[in-house]
Amino acid sequence: MRKHNPIYKRALMLAVPMMIQNGITNMVSLVDNIMVGSQGTEAMTAVSIAGQLIFVFNLAIFGALAGPGIYGAQYYGQRNMHGFQSTFRIKLWLSLACLICGLLVFLLRDESLIGLYLHGESATVDSALTMTYAKQYLHIMLLGLPFFVVTQVYATSLRETGSSVKPMVGGVASVVVDIVLNYLLIYGNCGMPKLGVRGAAIATVLARVTEMSIVIIWAHLCRNKHVFLKGIYRTLRVPKELAGKVLRKGMPIFCNELLWSAGLAALTQCYSTRGLEVVAGLNISNAICNLLNVVFVALGSAVGILIGQTLGLRNTRKPRRIRSA
Repeated sequence: MRKHNPIYKRALMLAVPMMIQNGITNMVSLVDNIMVGSQGTEAMTAVSIAGQLIFVFNLAIFGALAGPGIYGAQYYGQRNMHGFQSTFRIKLWLSLACLICGLLVFLLRDESLIGLYLHGESATVDSALTMTYAKQYLHIMLLGLPFFVVTQVYATSLRETGSSVKPMVGGVASVVVDIVLNYLLIYGNCGMPKLGVRGAAIATVLARVTEMSIVIIWAHLCRNKHVFLKGIYRTLRVPKELAGKVLRKGMPIFCNELLWSAGLAALTQCYSTRGLEVVAGLNISNAICNLLNVVFVALGSAVGILIGQTLGLRNTRKPRRIRSA
């Protein structure tokens, strides 16, 4: 145990901020469901359906960034800042491609995608009203996707360098903004307009803007610590050989995340045949489950970063110790 203490310490230093950020974020997701639920079953179900579609996009982004992240952690372990900058730029290109595809799908096929979860009238839920709410929520949420994408590019790169505090602070700040704005805009408190579902979406978008601003500004103010940010935008060109390697290694991860999230969305669609009330209930149960999953997800991410950094040093024995620790 004693010889592994440095490994445990480094892993926890990375994982604990991730646990805090993800835990608070998932807690707020549960609070959001409760606050929107006060507006009626239609509103809560609409947010659940739109949120399920956004979830698939989010997981696609995580999968797209995982491939460059494998090489980024190794380059940082080698202290190869030029290579690390290249992986950062690859992340920008991949996330931009995913963003464009996602926006096109959501804008052109919004009604048909939402309609998959609506199965005629219910005794207690108005399907037409649910469709209206879901489209309102989804269209406003699309405004926040670019901010989310940029935040993830920076946050994942910072974590690969061992700096997980800045993304945590940005995440916590966005959560506070989201709760406050939900209180003001959903219910129309303190003289603000009562916007209901639209208010919840606007609050989330502004929370995304807050998170992105904190992470980017703080990271660039600390360029002496995060050397890879110096001159990062002088060019967006990346070596073709590295891009090919990243795509070959990263495509299975991307497909895994995309198919897994799409499978969960399909499962929710199957549940929706039992009634829209089931969709709302399933959304709450998923929020609780996600809250319980933060520990092992954060630990897995932290260990993966440590293994990547160690492999970058051409040390093949230490990663085995990290994995078995």
